Amino acid sequence: MKKMLSTLVVILVLGYATSAKAQERPQFTVGLKTWIAIWDETIAGGFDDQSDVGVMAGPAFGARSGDFFVGVTWLTGTFNFEDQPISPGVHAELEWERTDLDMILGYNFHPRIGGFVGYKHIDVQQTTTVVDTTGVSAPIISESDFNAFGPGFGVNFNYPLEGTRFFFTGSLSYLFLELDSENRPTEDFPGFSFDVSGAYIFEGLPASATAGYKIQTAKTDDSRVKEEFSGLTFGVSYSF
Repeated sequence: MKKMLSTLVVILVLGYATSAKAQERPQFTVGLKTWIAIWDETIAGGFDDQSDVGVMAGPAFGARSGDFFVGVTWLTGTFNFEDQPISPGVHAELEWERTDLDMILGYNFHPRIGGFVGYKHIDVQQTTTVVDTTGVSAPIISESDFNAFGPGFGVNFNYPLEGTRFFFTGSLSYLFLELDSENRPTEDFPGFSFDVSGAYIFEGLPASATAGYKIQTAKTDDSRVKEEFSGLTFGVSYSF
């Protein structure tokens, strides 16, 4: 399947390049996106928790030439999990910093529907602080990290509300991720991603604002690690 996706990427890249030459000028979009989310993580052998609400934010870039389109989004944010008890008077405070990079390349085979292939990379920096509330020991801080990365494919749609400046967009994709964590071999970590948004185009400006919902899930084949990352999304963009 990954070889098939690689072949599709090559075909789409060649098609986009050809289309770009045929068009006088591609359309570009820059913007800012946020994802206000809750992170639900389960790791067999001792961790099953849900984070406090956290905010991921970062830039987004897109380009379109004819029916071909590309997109890149980079989001980062910090999430705090509930304190984990270790012994009477001692607990661990968990802070995870997450960075997501998403890249897609696609083609609109209908004015309202398109298909795409892409690549996703998730980087997580984990900081654990062991706190002794009895005052016997000073806090102990340790750091670790894990990454998930791989290709994916999906479909997207758009639907304008006739006679208004509002429209809806959404996408559904399947991710062929691999999980790379410390002291363990790389594992398959497949999952799904779904999002839907409402958008408004400002009058007199080539700009728009969006608000929606996004959920992303993944788990290892043996379900040793399972995660769900979901919440509200907001964004603004400018086209030129």
